[in-house]
Amino acid sequence: GGRGDVPGEIADYTVVVKLEGVPKEQIAMALVGRGAAKGKQGDALGAIADYTAVVELEGAPKEQIATALFNRALQFRKSDQAGKAISDLLRVVESGVTSEELLTDAAEVAFSSLWSRNDREGAEGVLSTFSVAVASLTKELVRETTIRFLSGLASSEMKMAWPIAWRKLAESENRGAMEALEFLRPVCAILEGGDAVVLEALPPEQREFVQSVLSRFEKEAKDEG
Repeated sequence: GGRGDVPGEIADYTVVVKLEGVPKEQIAMALVGRGAAKGKQGDALGAIADYTAVVELEGAPKEQIATALFNRALQFRKSDQAGKAISDLLRVVESGVTSEELLTDAAEVAFSSLWSRNDREGAEGVLSTFSVAVASLTKELVRETTIRFLSGLASSEMKMAWPIAWRKLAESENRGAMEALEFLRPVCAILEGGDAVVLEALPPEQREFVQSVLSRFEKEAKDEG
C-alpha cells in the first residue's frame, strides 16, 4: 500500500487537487492519498502518475516528495521496473527524511533488492548513500536509524550481506554511528562462524537485543529448511 494512505475516495482527493488556491502541502497530500487509493485498486499507472505529480510539484514539502518517491518505487517494483524503483529509493535516502521511517525503509528495500540480484556494487552504493544521509542527523537519530536499518536487514537471505552492511556503517567516519553500533559487533562475529561466547561480555539489555537479531537469521533459515 505504501506510505501516507489516508482513507477516502479517489473523487474526494480529486476535488482537493483541482481546487484553486489550495496550499501546495494539501495538494501534495491529496495526490499521495489518491495515488495510494489507485494502487490499492491495481491501477499502477494511475498511482505512478499521481506520485510523479507530487515529485514534480514546485514547492511541495520534502516529506511529501519522499513519501511519493517511496510509494512510486513500490509501484515500479510491482510493474517489474526494478531500475526505476532503486533510483527512487536512493532519492528517498538522499533526502534524509526520517519521518515514517522513510530513510531506513528505503535503504533497506534498495539494499536487499540489489543484493538478491547479486549486484554487490549497487548494494554497497546504497550503504554509502545511507552513510552520507545519516551523517547530517542528530546523534540520537543516527543511533535510531542505523540500528533500525540493521535490525530490519536481519533475515536468512541477508546472512552474508549483514556483516558487510554493519562494517560499512560501524567503521565509517561517523562517530555517532560507530558508538551506536559497536554493541552489534558480536552479530558479525557469530554470523561469520565465531563462538556465541562473545555475547557474555554484553550487558543484559544489549545481549537480549543482539540475540533477538540473531534469532531472525536462524528462524527463517529453519522455516525454509
